[in-house]
Amino acid sequence: MSGPIDPETNPVACDKGTMCRHASRVPGTARHVHPKIEIHTDIGNPGPEFPLTEEPAMPEVNAWARVSGLGPDATDSMKFTWTATLRYNAHGVKHALPEYTVAHPPIPPRILRAYEVFTPQFSSLQGGDLTITVETKFGKTKLSARTHKLRVVGKNPTFQVLSPEIPNNTLRRIARHESKVRQFLSHTNDGTTGRHPLWSEDNLGGVGLFQITYPLTDPQASITPCIKGKCLPQHCPAHAKHPTQAQIWNWKENLAAAKILLDHKLALAKNYPESVRTSHHFKKLVEQFNHHRTHHKKPPLTITLPDFESGNFDNNLQEAELDAIRGYNGWAGSDHFGLPKHEYEVPIDKQTNLLIVDESTGIIKWRPIPASERLQGVGDPNYVANVLAEKLF
Repeated sequence: MSGPIDPETNPVACDKGTMCRHASRVPGTARHVHPKIEIHTDIGNPGPEFPLTEEPAMPEVNAWARVSGLGPDATDSMKFTWTATLRYNAHGVKHALPEYTVAHPPIPPRILRAYEVFTPQFSSLQGGDLTITVETKFGKTKLSARTHKLRVVGKNPTFQVLSPEIPNNTLRRIARHESKVRQFLSHTNDGTTGRHPLWSEDNLGGVGLFQITYPLTDPQASITPCIKGKCLPQHCPAHAKHPTQAQIWNWKENLAAAKILLDHKLALAKNYPESVRTSHHFKKLVEQFNHHRTHHKKPPLTITLPDFESGNFDNNLQEAELDAIRGYNGWAGSDHFGLPKHEYEVPIDKQTNLLIVDESTGIIKWRPIPASERLQGVGDPNYVANVLAEKLF
């Protein structure tokens, strides 16, 4: 005759011949077994926060189920259905776009055995609240568990990884000035983690290392209207109204957007002198200047408004590069010709309203516009000098 059945390893039917709804009565004992399921995460990275990798890529999250109150013989035959969701909501986050909410695309569910590990297969890079759910059945009893307060968080790139990816010193200084070299909100940089992307303090939705606000979607299409001052970035069809999800969560995509934007601003800067030369008001000023000369018995001059001098963004910043830096922050205000106000302007005598020209050559020298003469409270009037003052990394 066999001995009493071990309730921990072989629970059997109740006296009525069916499994109890919440427990199993075992012959020869006076108690019920109460199965309970729990979710555990990888001991090497137990959470509750799982940082993006520095690559960047989604973290590997490993979870498994533990059923207490049942022995291995019972759990070996059980099947566990796993699901996961990931959702980020910026509501209440300082400076964030209030409507910014992103749900990760559906993560494929998995049906696994008790000893198998569930690893959510992420298909998109983002952070947010991670919820993992597992369900199984023991007889007619449904068992389920759900995680709480798990998060996928961002990770700022280290200087060692970031610096070689940035093509020039100007962009390194812009990153230092715009974000203190952070893609995500944290007190420090250089490999730290943060739950939220770093949003711009002007509440316009700029984000990340380079505070991308209106990223270009078609750089070539916007050159003509922007040269003519016909549209601001937020109204121009070549600019997106907000950064993409990739630019928000992936520091490499944020950097790529900054490179495109700065190169585009350089193209606009180089085209600005021609836009001035061909403007109706500039031609009128040339006529007035020469009329003034002939009135004073002087021959008219052939007036030359030169192109901006050009160097490079590393160690030879000339007029074009400095104007592009200004453009990165935004050419706020209007010049004498109804065009956006650049880093330099055509000098005009305030008393006579005549062009200031080198009368020995007929050449106009571009005048740098001081911060005191720029719009205050719109962007940074001293942006170029502040960027150039930043330390390299």
